[in-house]
Amino acid sequence: MEILRLTTKDFKETDNYWSDYVGKEDLSDFNGHLEIEDGLGYVRFEKRISVKGSIIAGSGTGIEAGEGIEAGEGIKCKSSLSAKLRIFAGICSWSRPTEDKKKIEVGKLVEGEVCYGNLIELGLPEEKESKESLVGKEVEVVFEGKTYKAVIK
Repeated sequence: MEILRLTTKDFKETDNYWSDYVGKEDLSDFNGHLEIEDGLGYVRFEKRISVKGSIIAGSGTGIEAGEGIEAGEGIKCKSSLSAKLRIFAGICSWSRPTEDKKKIEVGKLVEGEVCYGNLIELGLPEEKESKESLVGKEVEVVFEGKTYKAVIK
């Protein structure tokens, strides 16, 4: 299956918080996999995205689609995912989809309804703290008027 890789050149910056898709490929019925480069911020597709394969957005790239997002082999977005209407993953007419193909892995689902597929929210990279960064951190808890301190080891 063909892999279409979208980069900075496929998007046009706007006065809003997103960049608009201006690539040549029609993504409303694409027969392949879609990979979107890391670090693009929010990228917006005016209409819907429908691919037979998977949709993968790199770290620091969020997806927004005006009329829905559909993938036959799963959706992965390390950042935010937003669709004005519906999200479908794992839809195919020739076989029953496996659980893997129905996976929708995102940092955070901002907007949209998952109509088919299994949503897994992993947390946004900037919201996660590594275990190492927590070591030595002091926490105070007040319980029944008494203050308790704890240090993470």
